[in-house]
Amino acid sequence: MPDVLNDQRAGVRITTAGPKIGINHHSGEPNCTHLPNPPIGVIVVLTLSGARAKRLMDDIYQIAAGTVPGRRHVGSGNLLIGKNNQDAYATAIDARCLVACVFDGCSSAEHSEVGAKIAASLVPELIRKAAQQVDYERAELIRDSFWQDIKAEALRRIRNCAAEMAPKDVLDKTIARYFLFTIVGVLITRNSTVFFSVGDGVLFTNGSKHILGPFADNAPPYLCYELIENLDRPAVQFVLHELRNDAANEVLIATDGLIQLIDNEHRLVPGKTHAVGALADICQSDRFFQDVPCESLTPWLRQVNSEVVRLSNNNDEPRLQRCYGLLSDDTTIVAIRRRRSQS
Repeated sequence: MPDVLNDQRAGVRITTAGPKIGINHHSGEPNCTHLPNPPIGVIVVLTLSGARAKRLMDDIYQIAAGTVPGRRHVGSGNLLIGKNNQDAYATAIDARCLVACVFDGCSSAEHSEVGAKIAASLVPELIRKAAQQVDYERAELIRDSFWQDIKAEALRRIRNCAAEMAPKDVLDKTIARYFLFTIVGVLITRNSTVFFSVGDGVLFTNGSKHILGPFADNAPPYLCYELIENLDRPAVQFVLHELRNDAANEVLIATDGLIQLIDNEHRLVPGKTHAVGALADICQSDRFFQDVPCESLTPWLRQVNSEVVRLSNNNDEPRLQRCYGLLSDDTTIVAIRRRRSQS
């Protein structure tokens, strides 16, 4: 499998031209509806197109997802920091494609979870709609212009949102405070699977993991750097890798917090007698693929990152033992697998 990081075929440059890609709710287009009361940080968009719209989800693919704040944000012991989870995730689905994305807000930004959640409500649906407009053709989905238009439209909408939040003379500060986030995602159609990313994270498919990053000075490229004037940084690029769909039976995308869990797969879950387990176990575990909506990984992530105090009887001397959570950074996962009858 080619190296994801070295595949620069679809490097994206900022553009203000080209078609505007948006959500069209007028007559003749599929309607968009939101599942009621989604969990915080989770936006699942289901685009309805008659009975066929459920086939991709119900008959071909299953989705499991979840998110948890890192201990560095929550605190430990008697020290509670209380910082928000700065990650978010979302999916967008129609009869012929599935888009899933995870977003990781900049840790040093004061409220980057705001931008991550806004992007979650925006970016997957932009990509799904753009794929629909090119009739889901594989060759179109890896064209530079396809991703240039998505990037331009996403930045246009985010800039408009930021402009409503603050005067023009502090727009750069507003972007830096609220709208710095990375993106890792996957676009699946009937005949191809395209991974895409802006910044760091984790990709996993069929037993092989690919770590995106780290970047110099722990400073990944953020999409909205393009909106900050006079910023001395290279142009932000989407990095793509295409995998033939007939080979993609198990796919997982995650924010970079998952790397710590990969490194700790042999450690015990806090307060338990079983180990965390390998990354591949997530896609192979039926218990994660039974809930609707698909947030079934959240309880497991909470357990992995809980702080537990228990009574230990080492050498017949009872003593209190504190077991710490294993994830210092916010961690978000979306796992997708073909149903067993489809593999």
